Amino acid sequence: MSAGESVDVVIPTYNDLEYLKEAVESVLTQTHTELTLYVVDDGSTDGTEGYVESVTDPRVRYLRKENGGQASARNLGIRASSAPFVAFLDADDLWYPDKLERQLELIRGDDRLGLIHAHQRRIDERGAVVGTVEYDLRGMVFERLLDGNFVSGSGSMVLVRREVFDRLGLFREDFLIGEDWDMWLRLSRHYAIDYVPDYLAALRVRSDSLQFNYRMMADGFVYMFPIMADKLELRGRQRARLADAALGRAAAAYAEGGMNRRAAATMAQLFREDPRAALDTSRLRFAAGVSVRALGLR
Repeated sequence: MSAGESVDVVIPTYNDLEYLKEAVESVLTQTHTELTLYVVDDGSTDGTEGYVESVTDPRVRYLRKENGGQASARNLGIRASSAPFVAFLDADDLWYPDKLERQLELIRGDDRLGLIHAHQRRIDERGAVVGTVEYDLRGMVFERLLDGNFVSGSGSMVLVRREVFDRLGLFREDFLIGEDWDMWLRLSRHYAIDYVPDYLAALRVRSDSLQFNYRMMADGFVYMFPIMADKLELRGRQRARLADAALGRAAAAYAEGGMNRRAAATMAQLFREDPRAALDTSRLRFAAGVSVRALGLR
């Protein structure tokens, strides 16, 4: 194994000790052993520090910071590390043993590649498999990513060439959601991506996760859309496609959470950004339905 294939792994964690131990073990048992693991404690109060300091593997580093969110924790890990490749793992997710080895096989020697992802399994809080995701993004995929974050596993799956962060900067720390989507869009303008057509990680679906906090998720998409569109200098159909992906998801989340006035207002914003969306009968029915409910007519 050459020194040029060393990998820095960053696990951001906040009060996830219940799952963190299994996540750490899944990194330390990788078949690719030339790695350093940075556990970035984002202000936990559940004994995370004591656990990490008890791990005797010399490849483990512990970093602590005040609570500031997952993006800021990832960024601290990136700044503290130095290997030519960086990988991330959320504290409640798991890697399969050959995850890094399989991804390094693809990215090795191909400077056009900035990111490798793979298929994923979805597991519940007990670790039982409840589904799979098999995105197949490959090549120069900027246009495809305007329609959504189709990088399988996203933060917990990717292997990224460090020069990407040196060149393009780090994750946006002000985004409540979608900081990875924003990062991969920036990356995909300059680098190709590839994927391993096999299951290399398990991502946990939890009832207390952000995806079940409809208000926070929707607010996050509404906040991020204009910033991403402006920073990426999107115009015309590109901006409309991003609006359809971000604002459409926000409206659906507001409606799912019973916030019909917000859902209706977000759909109106989407139609202003993308008039073609108003020609979609399913979107028109949705907009009409939430508008009626927002007015209290049913």
